[in-house]
Amino acid sequence: MQDKPELKVELYSEAVLPTQYGEFLISVYRDNQSEDETILISKDLNPESTVFVRVHSECITGEVFGSLKCDCREQLSLALERIQEIGNGAVVYLRQEAEELDWAIKSKRMRCRMKAKIPLRQTIY
Repeated sequence: MQDKPELKVELYSEAVLPTQYGEFLISVYRDNQSEDETILISKDLNPESTVFVRVHSECITGEVFGSLKCDCREQLSLALERIQEIGNGAVVYLRQEAEELDWAIKSKRMRCRMKAKIPLRQTIY
């Protein structure tokens, strides 16, 4: 069995990201062992001060489609607002879903909850 090469994480790209909360620096990092990207959204990072950090997993259903079954969009928004209020901080945005990515399974679970009249936010899956 071959050993994996040593993990190396490199900065892939950076750009200024204007948002409704203010301007941030967006930095995309890639590693040499997977195709995953990690995104750092930051403002005025200073190693001499305490920094507010949120680690956030990608949630397509909540952040893109506005699903009412989770509060992922609100959590991300609150973190960006807080960073602007404080004046510095970062969001480490992990390009992965905390939930499984099988959309067929997700939609079947949602349909079952609707039939059983279970509030969507009541059960986390």
